[in-house]
Parts: sequence; structure tokens; C-alpha cells
Amino acid sequence: MIFVRVVFFLLAIFVESEREISANSCFSVADTIQGLNACFEKGFPGDNTLSDAQWERMLPDEEEMKNYQALIKTVLRGGRGRFCNNKVLALYPSISNYIDLQHFQGHFCVIYERNVDPETGYFLRSWGYVVVADDVWSRRDLHHSAPHFQSDGNVLNESAAIFERTQSRTLVMAGASRYAVKGSKSTCQSEYSATDCAHNNNTMFHAVNAAIFEYQANCNHKSCAFIQWHGMAETTCPICSAFVSAGVSNHTAIYEDSRIPAVKLAAAFDGIEGVGRACTPLESACKLVASTNVFGRLVNGVAREDVCTRRSVGASGAFVHVEQRRAARDQWDRWARAIKSAFPVRPSHVPRPAERRHLSAPSNRP
Repeated sequence: MIFVRVVFFLLAIFVESEREISANSCFSVADTIQGLNACFEKGFPGDNTLSDAQWERMLPDEEEMKNYQALIKTVLRGGRGRFCNNKVLALYPSISNYIDLQHFQGHFCVIYERNVDPETGYFLRSWGYVVVADDVWSRRDLHHSAPHFQSDGNVLNESAAIFERTQSRTLVMAGASRYAVKGSKSTCQSEYSATDCAHNNNTMFHAVNAAIFEYQANCNHKSCAFIQWHGMAETTCPICSAFVSAGVSNHTAIYEDSRIPAVKLAAAFDGIEGVGRACTPLESACKLVASTNVFGRLVNGVAREDVCTRRSVGASGAFVHVEQRRAARDQWDRWARAIKSAFPVRPSHVPRPAERRHLSAPSNRP
């Protein structure tokens, strides 16, 4: 009996340590953003892991959204990690008990959840996390996001690696699977699940992306875009390994313009040797054009209060929606090279010697 109790005690300690690594201790085991993401993912709810009641408690209220949005804009304005510390949270009381900020690797401000539920091992609110690169380190006004943890394959690790390798400006990650609540439907778009951050406007993922969009008011297509990374089934869009759209239908004239971010990114990807090719809606009748994506609608001019119900009439060109089969999702370096080719360094950026060093590559990269 004593032996059994000791075993259970040791197991409890082990489980608790596994949960703890999803919070502050991730910074001691990771030396890249992708490594940090791999650690954080341990605290994200997977498919069919939450009840409706649990998810409702996790969702932010209006005041929490406003505070988080204001915090993001403050960090973006700060530069060089000026406001990347927990002292700034005094200005945002509704989220101060849930959020921490850490300046990571000298040029990233990571905004993440502090608390892990001791019973489930998941982050208490499942808000995901945000990375803001210092403006002196970032070379492109590119804003990456990934709304579908787990269900889209390894896309969060992929987008984290691409963000860092391309010296982009921001990275926004959803904190739960889009199927985390079994069978529950979105109140925003009923054909999607309640936890699908690409089709709900009540999540912190959407609120944060909206704040970044408001901050980046002038998005020059030469070096600026909002790129959302997805994974698709192997039988979807059969002629393409990657399907790159601007959030509007296949017949929209914008796809004839080689200067818009979606078109030039697909062309750059195809110009680099690798497995498979990228298509745009001009080349493929694939239906995954993201016309119902709530953030895509916002970027394409739909009013904030109408993103659940109204489709975009036109397209700004600033939104890039990347659907990928496994072959494309595994080519992180090819995507990074394509982005560097498609989006030159912004004119205001002055490279410094420290920026020319080779970025350390994560050990588990493709």
C-alpha cells in the first residue's frame, strides 16, 4: 500500500511538471519562437476536450477584449521592448490576472497566458498567444496568424518558424482546436464550430488580429500583408499543394493583378525548387477562398459588426489565406524564401550587423 501511494505521488508530481512547462518555464527550454510554440501547445485544448460551459468561461468579455487590444497597440508603438513588461498591465486591469509579457531573445515581446488549470492542464482562458517583433529587428510589416491548432496539422509550428525566419512583425496563435467543443455550433456562422477562431468574432484571436489591423492602417503591398496559415485535406484542391487566396471568390478580378500579396506569394513559391506547386483562384476552382473568414472580411472592408453575415464586395489585397496539403506544410524554408522574395525589406528598415547573423534553426524543423 505504501509503495502504491508513493507511485501515485510521483505520478502527480510528473503530471504537474508537464502542465507547468506550458507556462513560464517554456522560456527556459526554448531558444526560438517555433520552440516556444511547441512548448505552449502542450497547454492548448485538442479535439473534443471541452464542454460548452468550459468554453463559455474561457471566452473574453467586451472589456477584456478592449484591454487586450489596447495592450497590443501599446506594445506595437513601444519599440525595442519598451513596454514589454508586466508593469504595463496596471493599465489594463481586466486582463492583468491572466496575461504575462516577456522580452524574448532580445527582440520579441511575447504576450501569453500566465495560468494553467490544475485539473485539465490547459491554459485557463485558451486565448492563445501573441508575438510582437521589435520594429528595429523586423524587416517586413507582415502579420502572421494561425487559427486552427491540431486540426490543420503542424501549421502552428510552421507559421512560427516562418514568422521568425522572415523577420516579420507579428504572430497571433489560437489557443484551442476548432473542434475543442464537440458538436457545438458558432453563434457567428452556424455552419462552423463554436471554437473555430476563423469563423467567430467573439474570440481573443479575432480581437487581437483586429487590433493589429487597426494599428497597421497603411498596408503597402510591397512589404505588408496579413497572412493566415491553414492546412487542408490531402484530397482537397487536387492540382495544388497550396491554395493561396485573398479572401474573395474565384472570379474576382483582383487575382489578375500580379502585385497583390496572394498572387505574388504563390508565384514566388512556385519559383523555388520543391515539392508541389501553389495555385491562386485564377488557376483553380478550389472553393477554399476564405470568403467567410471573419478576419479576412474585416481586412477586405466589411464593417466590424457585420463580419459574421456580410461577404466582402471587393478585396483590399492585404489579406492572404494559405491552404496547404502536407507537402506544402512541411516546406518551411521554401515558404520563408518565397516570402523574402515576394516582400522586399521595407524602405524604412536599416539593417544592423546583429541582424545579419544566421537565425538559429529549431531542431525539429522540416
